[in-house]
Amino acid sequence: MSRLARSLLAQVAGAQRQLGQRSLLSDANVHAARRHVKRARALLRLLRATLGRKSYRRFDHELRDANRELCAGRDRAVVFDTLRATGTLRPHLRAAVSTVHSLLQRHLPVESSLTPAAASSPGHAARTHLLRFSAEFRRSTAPESDAGSISAGVAARYRKGRRLFRRARRTDDLTDWHACRRQTKYLYYQLQWLRPTSSARQAVLRLARGLEETIGKEHDLALLQQALRDYCATSTAAAAIDAYLRQRRRELRSKAAGLAKSTYTDDCARFSRRCLRAIRA
Repeated sequence: MSRLARSLLAQVAGAQRQLGQRSLLSDANVHAARRHVKRARALLRLLRATLGRKSYRRFDHELRDANRELCAGRDRAVVFDTLRATGTLRPHLRAAVSTVHSLLQRHLPVESSLTPAAASSPGHAARTHLLRFSAEFRRSTAPESDAGSISAGVAARYRKGRRLFRRARRTDDLTDWHACRRQTKYLYYQLQWLRPTSSARQAVLRLARGLEETIGKEHDLALLQQALRDYCATSTAAAAIDAYLRQRRRELRSKAAGLAKSTYTDDCARFSRRCLRAIRA
């Protein structure tokens, strides 16, 4: 089994360890498991050419469905975490944050952050997808990936990320920025696996990390802002926080645009050649 395949299975095993057989899953367990699954999906994309379209889609759908199961209740946790962080970063809003926190506790639909690991729970369903993935992947007879197919896979993430960045910059739409973030995160995980030694590739690795983190922060603020508008529309405290969120989101989108421009400045063909040299080195 290739190093790439072993690394992929190690990420799936890491997600399984986080889920375990616990009667309760904390937010930290769920977050760590989702991170492992995302890394596994990023590495799976490098095996796309060798697995073939049908097998690749089957494996990717198992990982996708596992991650979707783990998303239940995650947005609620993000809303409250972001609200608390706002109070910490902006002391003048602490009174407003306290008021809004109470309102959201009463009105925001409750999906427990402690997920019972019962037979019908998201944790159990995610474990089922991951176990099925591991068993089927180990039985697969896909040929070893060569350097060319791996570098082509990394270049495909780079190309798609660059295209999505251009769309997001044009539309300034939250969904488009989130899609750009997802592809950039895949690129980051793939470059991490490649262990780049050249200063140029290390720079792209750092920029990709900064970009996906910046877009992620903006996305969290957007979730909080939407919750305020849905459940606290008449609150003056919520209005004060909403004004801050609008300003901060504009700042983060501007920062993301600068980082994306630097991350995706390379020609795709040249980027692919450099990846190929890094793999063969």
